[in-house]
Amino acid sequence: MRKFIVTALTGTSSLMIATSALAQTSTNAPTAQEAGPSLGNDIIVTARRREESLQDVPQTVDVVTGAALEELNITRFEDVTTVVPGLQLSQQGGVGFRTTLRGVGVDTIGGAAPNVEYYINDANVSPFALFQSMYDIGQIEVLRGPQGTLRGKASPSGSITVTTRRADLQEFGGTLQGSATGNGAINVQGGIGIPIIPGIAALRVAGVVDQNDANEVRPITPATKPFSNTSSARASLRVEPSDMLDANVTYQYLRRETEFYAQVESIGVSQPTTTPQFGGTTFIRGRDRRSVTDTPGRVDERQHLVTANANLRLAGQQLSYVGSYFDLKQNTAQPQDNANIFPDDDIRQTVATDASQWTHEVRLSSDERLFGFLDYTAGAFFLKTSGHNDIGQPRLTGANFGQPILFNIFMLPLINEGWRKERSFFGNLVAHIGEGTELSGGLRRIRITDDTTTTAIIPGFGAIPIQASNPRKFHATIYNASIKHEFSDDLMVYANTGTSFRTNAPAIGIGRPLTQGLSQFLNIDPEKSTSYEVGFKASMMDRKISISAAAFHQKFKNFLFKDTQITNFIDLVNPAGSQTDPTNWRIGGFPFLANLPVTVKGVELQVTYKPSRNFYLDAQLAYADGKIKNGTIACNDVDGDGVPDAAIPTPQQIFDVSGGNAVATCTVNQRVSTQPDWSLNLQSEYSHPISPVTAAFIRGNFTYNPSNPNNPNNRFDRVKAYGLLNLYAGLRSEDGAWELALFAKNITNTYRMLSRSDVPLSTSVSLPPQLGGASLNFPSNYVGVSSTIPREFGLSLRFAFGSR
Repeated sequence: MRKFIVTALTGTSSLMIATSALAQTSTNAPTAQEAGPSLGNDIIVTARRREESLQDVPQTVDVVTGAALEELNITRFEDVTTVVPGLQLSQQGGVGFRTTLRGVGVDTIGGAAPNVEYYINDANVSPFALFQSMYDIGQIEVLRGPQGTLRGKASPSGSITVTTRRADLQEFGGTLQGSATGNGAINVQGGIGIPIIPGIAALRVAGVVDQNDANEVRPITPATKPFSNTSSARASLRVEPSDMLDANVTYQYLRRETEFYAQVESIGVSQPTTTPQFGGTTFIRGRDRRSVTDTPGRVDERQHLVTANANLRLAGQQLSYVGSYFDLKQNTAQPQDNANIFPDDDIRQTVATDASQWTHEVRLSSDERLFGFLDYTAGAFFLKTSGHNDIGQPRLTGANFGQPILFNIFMLPLINEGWRKERSFFGNLVAHIGEGTELSGGLRRIRITDDTTTTAIIPGFGAIPIQASNPRKFHATIYNASIKHEFSDDLMVYANTGTSFRTNAPAIGIGRPLTQGLSQFLNIDPEKSTSYEVGFKASMMDRKISISAAAFHQKFKNFLFKDTQITNFIDLVNPAGSQTDPTNWRIGGFPFLANLPVTVKGVELQVTYKPSRNFYLDAQLAYADGKIKNGTIACNDVDGDGVPDAAIPTPQQIFDVSGGNAVATCTVNQRVSTQPDWSLNLQSEYSHPISPVTAAFIRGNFTYNPSNPNNPNNRFDRVKAYGLLNLYAGLRSEDGAWELALFAKNITNTYRMLSRSDVPLSTSVSLPPQLGGASLNFPSNYVGVSSTIPREFGLSLRFAFGSR
C-alpha cells in the first residue's frame, strides 16, 4: 500500500555570507543617498546572539535588510535567492518546502529533519511561517555552516534568521508600499508604529495583501485559472521600562488560498521516438507553461504565530527568554492524475492538517566581560511539535478494461499522527586574547523523542495499523570552535569547525512484511557531519572596497538521502501469504530513503565596490561540490549490473537481482544535489540628483547559473547555462521618504527547463481480488517539468513617514 504523507511542521534553514544589502541598527530606513551595501564595520548582525559588526564574526554570513527587499521588490521569500548565491528556496505544491545551501538540500515532505533551520525574531519556527508571506521585515541573516551550539536546533548547512520591524519608542511613523505587474500580480503592504508611552512602550501594526497567478501554469481545458490570495496581519508590542529590562511580543495571523496546476510537456519533445500512449494528444512544450489536468491542486491555510523575547540585565549579566507558538490548519487537494488519463474525474488526494509547535529557550550570558577577557553563554532549549493529518487517498479499482476503461474510485482514509520533543542544554565561551585574537568554543547536548502512527480505515475491515506507535529516542552532542585574529580594523582572518546531528522520520507506506533489503531503506540511522572553514574579511581604499572569502569542507556520515525517483519493489497481493510465491507478487513503487557517505567542499566570495554614495557594484560567488562516494541506494536494476536502469523491472527480475530481498540495490558515486555547482550574483546601482530633494536612479540584479546535469540518472534533465536580469529605474526623494520605480524581472525573457522527468506521468488502476488484485499502470504522453518564470513588468511605489 502506498501513500503520500504531508509532514506539516518541519524546518528548513540556511546560512550566511556577506550580501549586497544595506544593514541598519535602528528601525529607520536609510536615506536615498545611502542606498546600497554598507561596508566594513557598518553592518551589524546577531549571528552569535550578540549585536556585533559583521567584520568581527568568524563565519560566513549574508545580510539582507528590509530596505534591500523593498528596493528589489522582493515580496516572496523564495526570491531572497536572487541576492544570496548558492541558496535555493522552493515550495512543493504549497504543502512542502525545499532549502538547498552549500550543496545540500532536503525537502520537508521526505520527513527528514531540515538541513537549514528558520527563526523569526530569534525563535525557531516552521518554514510555513515564512514561505507564505514576507512583509515589514527589518533584516534577514543567512548563516552558513553547522549551527546549533548557540541557536535553537542543530542544522548541518546553516540557519536563516528573520527579524521583523519594531516600533520606535519615541516617534510615530510607518511605511506603505504597493506594486502591480502586467501579469496581474498585486502586492500591498505596510506598517505603522505608535508610541503608547513615549520612551517606554510602543506598538507596531503591519499587514499585507498579495494576489497573483500562483505558478502561472494554466490548463489547456476550460478549467479555472490558477490563483494565490494571501492576507496577513501582525501586531508587535515593544516595552523598555528601564535600561535593565526590555521585552517584545509579536502576534501574526495569515490566511492563504491557492489553486495551481502541474506543468507538463509532451514526451515527444525530449523522446521523439516514444510510442504514443494513454491520455490526451495535445502537443505541449515546456515554454507553453501548460497543464492537462481538469482539476487543480488546492491549498486553504490558516496560521497563528506568537513570538516573545525578554532580556533582564543585572550586575553585568543578562538573563534572556525566547519563545514561540505556531498553529497551522491546512486543507489540501493534490491531483493524482496529472496526465489526465481519466478526464472529467476528480482524482485528488486530500489532506486535512492540524499542527502546532511550541519553543522555549532560557539563557544566561555575560553583559560585561568576565575578568576583562571572557564572554559566556549558557542555556536550555525546549521544543514540542504535534501534528494530525486526515488523509483521503484515492484508490482506482478496475471494473472493465474495454474501450472506454471503466473503473471505480473510492477514498482510502488514512490517519497520520505524530509528535516530537527536543530538549537541549548548551554553553559557549569566548576568550579575547590580547588586542586582536579570539578563541571560542561551544557544546550542545541534545535529547530527542518522537513517535508517528498511521492507520488506514478499510471498508469491511475497520482500522488497520500501517505503522504502530514506536517512540524513538536519540541523544547527541555537537560542538563548535573557532579562532580569529584581527590584524587591523580592516583585516580579519579566521578558522572554525563544527558538528551537526539530524534525525529522520521513519518511512511509511509499504504494507508488506519487510525483508532485510527493504528495512535498510525504511528504518535508517541519524546523520552526523563535521565541517571545517577558513576565511578572511577585509576592506581597503578607505573602505571603498570590501572583500570576504571562505573555503569549507564538510563530511557527512549517514547522510539522509531521499531518492527523487520512484523505485519498484515486490509488493504482495496478500501480505499474509508467501513472500516467495510468484503468484502472490505484484509491482509496488516507493521513494526510498538511504544512509550515504557524502563529502561537500566549496568556496564563497563577495567583493563590494562603493566609490561614492551614488554608485556601488557588488559581486558574489558561491561554489559547492557535493559527492556521494560508494553509497548504496534502492534502485531499478533490471540486468543485475548494479547500475540504475530506466526500464521498469518485473517482479521476477527484482527477486532474482535482489536475492529475494524484494528490492534491488545499486552502488552510486554521484552528485548529492541537483543544484548547480556554482552560481554568481551581481548587483549595482547608480543615482543622480536632479533637484535638491529628488534623485533619479537605475539599479540592476543579475544571477547566473552554469550548465547543470541536474539528476545524474536522467539524461533528459540537463539544464543549460542561463542568466536572469532584473532592472529597476525611477525617482526617489533624497531623504528616502518615497520612491517610484518601474521594474522588469527577467527582462530578456530567458527560458530554461529546470527539471524534466525521464518517465511519463502515469496513473495506476488495481484489479479486483477475483482478477488477481494486480496493479495496472497507464503511462501517458506527458512528463512533468518545471521552468524559469517568464518576463514580468511592473510598477512599485513606496512611501515612508516619521520613524518608518
